[in-house]
Amino acid sequence: MIFNSNELYGTLPPAIANCSSLIHFGADNNQLQGLIPASIDELPNLRVLSLFGNALSGSFPASLLFNPDNSVRMIMLGFNALMGLVKPPNSTTFSRSIEVLDLHGNHINGTFPVWLTNLCTLTSLDLSGNSFVGTLPTEIGNLSSLEELNVANNSITGEVPNAIRQCSSLIVLDLEGNKFAGLIANILGELLSLKILSLARNLFNGGIPLSFPAKTAISKLRSLGILDLSKQSFSGELPVELFGFPNLKVVALEENDFSGDVPEGFSSLSTLQHLNLSSNSFFGNIPVECGFLSSLVVLSLSNNKIINSIPPTLGNSSNLQALELVRNLLTGSIPVTLSKLSHLKNLDLSHTNLPVKSRKTFQIVLPSILCY
Repeated sequence: MIFNSNELYGTLPPAIANCSSLIHFGADNNQLQGLIPASIDELPNLRVLSLFGNALSGSFPASLLFNPDNSVRMIMLGFNALMGLVKPPNSTTFSRSIEVLDLHGNHINGTFPVWLTNLCTLTSLDLSGNSFVGTLPTEIGNLSSLEELNVANNSITGEVPNAIRQCSSLIVLDLEGNKFAGLIANILGELLSLKILSLARNLFNGGIPLSFPAKTAISKLRSLGILDLSKQSFSGELPVELFGFPNLKVVALEENDFSGDVPEGFSSLSTLQHLNLSSNSFFGNIPVECGFLSSLVVLSLSNNKIINSIPPTLGNSSNLQALELVRNLLTGSIPVTLSKLSHLKNLDLSHTNLPVKSRKTFQIVLPSILCY
């Protein structure tokens, strides 16, 4: 029974429990309000409950997770107005079938619900965009089948627990927009299946440890495609191990205090599409090797201490759409080779030492994209 993207309004009737043969109930992107009826846990054959994008309120009907004999595999209730999770009695037995639990974008508050870590069959847990506080519990390691953990945009504090190493099947780990602190745990290098790692907008500090990823694991950690460590207090030079991920597409390290020469090692990453090193303390030249990145779409090196001229080889980055070099100490002229960048939409050279004459000359060639 699927009613997605209609204009349904009103409440869900308790009589839905009479639909005893119901397997899949979906009513995403409607205008449903009120409580999710508790009787919904009486549907013996229900496998998928998807009510994403409504205005449902009250508490999540956690009784769906308390019956070890039910068949529910997927519960997707993101972008509603749910307010809470009811803690089960201590003697509760839990579902042995649930695989996906998505409650993102609600108004659920309180500490991280430790009892969720009893759902050992979970492969995806998304609690992002709520108001959880406190720490991420050590019991998170009980979810050994977990492939996606997303707790972004809450107010979770403390360090990432060592027990997360037990979630060895993780493909996505998104902790962005919380108040996690301390050093990057070396154990993150043990999550060898990771494709997406986002730790942005937290309170982490120190450098990226040389064991990130662990030297013994670097040849195995070949799936990482997105690395976001932006907007916090990391410092020091980037370890060369960082350039050993052959499938990296996105590297976001902006708004930290990384230092050293602008790394040329990124030129070995043939799949790289987005490189943002802005608002750090990098110095030296823009590496000539950046021109070898034919897949690069965004290159942002703004707000650093970069000197000398823009290398003409950047004109070889044929897919480049944004080149941002704001607030550096650049000199010389703008290479005419940049005019070959047919996909370029944003070229920002403002607040640099590039001669005004050079910038005006180039603006004649590409008048709609140059900011100076």
